[in-house]
Amino acid sequence: SGQQLSPDGKRLVFQSDRTGGLDIWVSDRNGQNAIQLTAIGTTGAPRWSPDGKEIAFDVGLGRDWREPRAIFVVDADGGTPHALVQDSFSNPVPNWSHDGKWIYFASNRSGEWQVWKVQRAGGAPVQVTTQGGFAASESADGKYLYYSKHNNDSPEIWRVPTAGGDEMPVYPGIRPLDWAA
Repeated sequence: SGQQLSPDGKRLVFQSDRTGGLDIWVSDRNGQNAIQLTAIGTTGAPRWSPDGKEIAFDVGLGRDWREPRAIFVVDADGGTPHALVQDSFSNPVPNWSHDGKWIYFASNRSGEWQVWKVQRAGGAPVQVTTQGGFAASESADGKYLYYSKHNNDSPEIWRVPTAGGDEMPVYPGIRPLDWAA
């Protein structure tokens, strides 16, 4: 699950429990030649960097996704995963900015779910949304950040300009089936 094609369309990143725990794997586009990138057992939401060289993912540090989750990055060809955001908050569903300089993620660090971002080079997380947000994805031109409201009963798709501005619903009648749609 959690699969995504690489930017060049040749490889696939996905989660698998084939070795017991839920870990990150990379394979050819057709699923052949799979290699295991992590041996952590509680990973989720793998996402390719725009250049296809790295993969961001979250790691559960507790038994529940609302418990602490960290954001890690690993080289797409293998190597040691490195923590980018690791603290006492839940920081799931990472996703790259179009230029690869930032990684967006959801966090409950403000007391409610909001979208945050952190520089790929590291540093302190920066809050992006103030009216709630989860599962963010930047537009291809980098002008807008689209995200869902974390409301399982009636999620909505919203956007905010990446240069700053008002948070607005994309269209009130469009609702994904769940927050990750």
